[in-house]
Amino acid sequence: MSTVLEQLRKARITAFMKGDKIRLRGQQLPPEIVEFARRNKAQLMADLAEEEAAHEYLKCPKCGILDYEPLGDRRRRCYGCGNEWVLM
Repeated sequence: MSTVLEQLRKARITAFMKGDKIRLRGQQLPPEIVEFARRNKAQLMADLAEEEAAHEYLKCPKCGILDYEPLGDRRRRCYGCGNEWVLM
């Protein structure tokens, strides 16, 4: 069974958390999609939190952003601050 987040992505809707609120982004946000997200807010927040936690180890240890250049041999360079690190 697919998660609420997967179902929104199939509809080409991006969802993200801002505090305790869910933000939706897409070319079109039909009312039924908005209502679906509203009805499933708790599960959607859980899906987003789980996904964020899965990517936590990839974030730059210096500035915390998830935007890096792979350098090979598990080394990364942060596009934001230039920090280099090795994934453990």
